[in-house]
Amino acid sequence: MRIEDRLVSGDFKPMLRRAVRGIVPEEILARRSKGEFSAEAFQGMRRNRGDLLALCDDLRLARLGLVDPDALRTALLGPKSQSRQLVPYENTLACESWLRSVAAPASGVASLAGETP
Repeated sequence: MRIEDRLVSGDFKPMLRRAVRGIVPEEILARRSKGEFSAEAFQGMRRNRGDLLALCDDLRLARLGLVDPDALRTALLGPKSQSRQLVPYENTLACESWLRSVAAPASGVASLAGETP
């Protein structure tokens, strides 16, 4: 996909919109703003802080040398007040979840906090 096709001024995710046209309702495709859910994300991080900190003890990403578990643990404990501060967590946890899912036995997918092989 060419960069100029992905970055159309004033157009939010043009390629994705084209790909789902006919599947996603037109009123959703026509929106010009994004939802803001950082309050829920911050609440979820607070509620699940123990599980997230425990996750730092056995990060697949750390085994690969991609994430410093101590730095992640420190960051999880630090104050956060802006939604842009959530992006590194979202990306890191999504990658960790994916790594655990591909390592899971065929009988089930491992959860972030659950036991894995």
